[in-house]
This record gives sequence, structure tokens and C-alpha cells, in this order.
Amino acid sequence: MSLFATEVATNAMKFAGAPQGGAPWIAVSFKRDADNTCTFSLANSVGGESGAESTGLGSRLIKAFATQLGGTVEISNDAERFEITVTFQATEFEPDANDF
Repeated sequence: MSLFATEVATNAMKFAGAPQGGAPWIAVSFKRDADNTCTFSLANSVGGESGAESTGLGSRLIKAFATQLGGTVEISNDAERFEITVTFQATEFEPDANDF
């Protein structure tokens, strides 16, 4: 989860733009339901020129980290907002025998 969150936040900071008449922004949320379904969402403003070029590596990493979580990724994008959400089932941590 931490690798997913880091990559999504890095991309948001890289590509966040200033909406018309405003400042760039990033919003993060994490919710865990009673049935252990977790939803992590990060949204950022879109607008202007970011000046950053995409290689696609970040998108591939995000998909790989979501797969490791057993999660599904949803992306919504419009003229003012980009949002990525991953939903996954939380499980108890059980270390492998060779972890210690």
C-alpha cells in the first residue's frame, strides 16, 4: 500500500496544474469499512501546462502495486480534476517464515 500511495502522490505532484483562477491542489482519502474493504483515493487539480512528460512507468507501477494488493483501480479524469482510486480487501499481516 505504501508503494502505491507514494507512486500516486509522486504523479499527482508532477502533473497537478493550476485550475483557472486557482492554485494547484491534492486531496487524499483512505476509508476502511466494517467488512475490511479499503478504499484509497487521491485527486489532484488539472489545468495549465505541467511541463512534465510522461513515460508511462508510473502508470505501470501503479497497476502492479494495485495487483499486489489484490485491488481494482478506477481512474476518473475531466478538465479540472484527475482522481485515482484503489479498492482492496484488508487482511491480517502474516509474515513468511523467511521474513525473520
